[in-house]
Amino acid sequence: MSSFELNADCLPLMVILHIIGTIPFFFGAFFFKVEQYLER
Repeated sequence: MSSFELNADCLPLMVILHIIGTIPFFFGAFFFKVEQYLER
């Protein structure tokens, strides 16, 4: 029971870390496409 509560408390932190981890990739892909568009 205590382990389940611990997982429930850590879930938002894991989600936040996952979002923070994907933000640089998203911006990297976005700027890469912008550069490709401007090079045309």
